Amino acid sequence: MHSTHILLVVATGLLCTSRSDAAATVPSAHLEGVTQKPLSEVLQGPARMAYESARLLLEANDSATAHAKFKEAYELSKAPRLLWNMAACSKLQRHYSTALAELEHFLADGAGQLTSEQESRARELSETLRAVVAPVEVHVTPAAATLHIDGEARPVVAGELRFLTDVGRHDFHADHVGYTSDSRTIYINDTKAVVIDLRLVPIVPNSFLAVTTQSDAAIEVDGKPFSVGPWEAVVPSGVHSVKAWARGHKPWSSSVTVGIGEHKAITAVLEAEDKPNWWAIGTASAVAIAGLGVGAYYIFKPDPLPAPPPIFLLPTPGVGATISLP
Repeated sequence: MHSTHILLVVATGLLCTSRSDAAATVPSAHLEGVTQKPLSEVLQGPARMAYESARLLLEANDSATAHAKFKEAYELSKAPRLLWNMAACSKLQRHYSTALAELEHFLADGAGQLTSEQESRARELSETLRAVVAPVEVHVTPAAATLHIDGEARPVVAGELRFLTDVGRHDFHADHVGYTSDSRTIYINDTKAVVIDLRLVPIVPNSFLAVTTQSDAAIEVDGKPFSVGPWEAVVPSGVHSVKAWARGHKPWSSSVTVGIGEHKAITAVLEAEDKPNWWAIGTASAVAIAGLGVGAYYIFKPDPLPAPPPIFLLPTPGVGATISLP
C-alpha cells in the first residue's frame, strides 16, 4: 500500500488500493457480533458501480475524480464507510478542512456501525488535521443573504457561519435580491482565527427629473446651471428648486418633489416680458406736447399793460363828487 494512502485501511472493510477487492479476502471485523462486509458486497447497482470507478481512479492517482465518485456512491447508498474514503481523497488533495468535516460526518453517521478501530483512527486523524486548519467566522448582513465561499454556496444561520478552512487564498461573496453584493478575498497564512464581515447595502432605485422648456431657455436646478433647452438627469429623491430664464422672457421658478424611483417631468413655460405700447405712448406724447404748448402760451405770453392812472377832474361848481375816468 502506498504511504500516502494512510486512510485507506483494507482490514476494516474500507477502500482497498488494489484492483481486486482484497477486503473480501481479509477476515472482516466484527461489531457486536455482526460481520462487517466489504463495501463491494454491501453496495448494489449504481452505487457499487460508482464505488468501483472511484477505486480505479484512485489507483490512477486521480484523487479529485475519485472523491466525486465516492461521494456519488455515498449519496446513492448512505453507507457511512464511503465518507472515510471521501476523507482519504480530500487529504490526498491537501483539502484538510474538507477531510476533517468528512471524518466528523463519518463518526456521526456511522455511530453504532463502526468498529472501535475505525472510530479510534478517525478521531486520531481528526485531531491531527485540526492543527493545520484555521477557524473562520463570517458575519453577513442582512441575515437572509446567500453566502459563497470559494464559489460554493454555504448555509448561513442568523447571519453567521463558523467553520474551519485550509491556509491559502479564499474568496467570500454574499448577495441578496434588492441589495448590492459584497466580496472579500483573504490569504490565510497560519491557523489563527479569522473574522469576516460582509455588509450588503439596499439598492435605491434612481430618481429622474425632466424639465421641458423652450430651446433658448437656461435651466438651473438647486442653484446649479445645467443646460440650455430641455434637460433630464438622475437626481436624489426629495425636493428640488428649478429655475429657467431666457432673453425677453420673465424668469420662471418652481419647487418639485421627486419620490424614490420616480420619473418626474415638468414644463417650464416662460412668459414674454411686457413691451411698451407705442400708440398709447404716442397719444400721450401728443397730449403732453399740446399741454406743453398751452402752458408755454401762459408762460411766455407778454405781461398785461398796466391800467392807466385815474383822471381827476375838478368838480363843477354845484357838484360835490369826483369822477374817475378809465
